[in-house]
Amino acid sequence: MHFGPALRRTRQLAGVSGYALAKYLGLTKHRLYGVETRDPRPFAAERIESIASFLEVDPVPLLHAAAKDRGHAAIPVKDETPRDRLAVLLARAWGSLSEEQVRSIEAIVGRTA
Repeated sequence: MHFGPALRRTRQLAGVSGYALAKYLGLTKHRLYGVETRDPRPFAAERIESIASFLEVDPVPLLHAAAKDRGHAAIPVKDETPRDRLAVLLARAWGSLSEEQVRSIEAIVGRTA
């Protein structure tokens, strides 16, 4: 499912009106409707996290839909920290990870596919 329809479905299941979410985001309800129905550009990850918090839902399905629409997932890298180096290493090795390695990473971060 694309990001826009996923956002709309998530919002509706959370019982939040388009007007309420648009107001929270500082958008007109018409702009939000455009995002939910026809705009192919998903919101940035930080904004998606904020939306999920407002809707009191898990952000992962929305982040996944946005990443699928973009063709990639973005990981912010700012400094020379072990975390930032790991992000670069994961991105570099992503296509060659085995299913077992993916399951190991999922176990570490506490998520299941």
